[in-house]
Amino acid sequence: MAFSRSLVLFLTVSTQAAFGQEPAKTLPSLPAAPQQWLNSPPLTTEILKDKAVVFWYFEETCPTCEAKWPELLETAKKHEGEPVLFVAVCSGTSRPTVEQYLRRNKIDWPVLVDTDRSFEKASDVREISLQNIHQIKVLSGDGTFAEHGNFEIGEAADKVAPTGKWKIDPKEIPVALRPTWQQIEFGNFAPAAAVLKRNLASPKEDIKAGAEKLQGAVDAELQAAMTQASEAKSSGDTWKAYKTLMELPTRFKGYTLPATVGIDLKELKGSEGVKKELNADKALHALKQKVSGSKFSPKSVQGQMEKFLEQYPDTEAAAEVQEALSRLQTAAPGTGPTPPTNQ
Repeated sequence: MAFSRSLVLFLTVSTQAAFGQEPAKTLPSLPAAPQQWLNSPPLTTEILKDKAVVFWYFEETCPTCEAKWPELLETAKKHEGEPVLFVAVCSGTSRPTVEQYLRRNKIDWPVLVDTDRSFEKASDVREISLQNIHQIKVLSGDGTFAEHGNFEIGEAADKVAPTGKWKIDPKEIPVALRPTWQQIEFGNFAPAAAVLKRNLASPKEDIKAGAEKLQGAVDAELQAAMTQASEAKSSGDTWKAYKTLMELPTRFKGYTLPATVGIDLKELKGSEGVKKELNADKALHALKQKVSGSKFSPKSVQGQMEKFLEQYPDTEAAAEVQEALSRLQTAAPGTGPTPPTNQ
C-alpha cells in the first residue's frame, strides 16, 4: 500500500516553475508507487541516508543519449564497492517504453519512471527534451542535493562518492555475497532472502559468516520497524503504527515476520483513527487524479483544496493538501482563502 505525497509534489512544482522559486537544495520526495520504479523497489530518503547518489536525467528518444550508456554503465562499474548509487530518471515517458529502452541497452540501474515529470520539476531540472538531452544532479552523504556543473558523470561520481558511507562495510563480506550485500545495503531485502537462507547453511566458513552478518542486518532493520510501530501504537498514533506494519510483508518478503504483525494490523485497521486516515488517503488520490487530468490555474484548484480540508481535517492527507495550498498562495500572492458567498 503506497501512501504518497504526489499531490503536494504535483501542485507545487508547477507553481515553482511558473513563479521562479528557489531551486531544491534537498532531495525531493521520491515516488512511493512501485510502478514508478524499474530494477529496484521504491527508493526512499531513509534508504539513501548517508549515501552518495548520482541522478542521471535523460531523453530516451535521443540517439546521442543512448550511445552514452556503455560509458555510463562502465563508470558505475568503476565505482562498485563505493557508497555511491547511480539512479536514472526518465521523464514524460510511459513505463512500457522505458522497459523496452532498458532491455535494449542492458541497463541495470534503478530507474525512476517519471511519467508526469513531477520529480523532474521538483528537482529544478529544466524539462528534458531533444533540446536538453540530459542533466546530472548529485546527492551528497550529508543530504545536500545539487546540480553538477557539467555533463561528465565520471567527474560527478568522483566528486560525490567520498561523501557517502556504508551501513555494512563490503570489505567484511565475501565477494560471492557482494550482490546480496548491495541489495541489503540499499534496503532491497526481499530479493536477498533466498540467497541468504541458502548461504546460512553453507559449509564454507567465510560464506556462512558473511550470510550471518547480512541476516543480522536484516533482523536489525525488521526489529527497528517493529519497535517504531509499537511505540507509535503506545503513544496513540495508530495511523503511523498501521503504515509501518503494512509495509513489512512486502519489504521483508521471504523472511519470517513476528506473528503479532497480522494481529496488530487487524486491530489497527478497525480503529477510528485508521479508518479516518484511509478515507482521507483515498480522497487525496482521487483529488490528485482529477487535478492532474486537466490543465488548471492556482485559482481553479484552490476551492477544491479548501473543500478537502473541510471534509478531512486533522489527517495526514489534509496536512499535505494544506502544505500545497500554502505554497500555492505564497507563489501566487493574489490567491487567498475563497471568500464566502452570500446566501
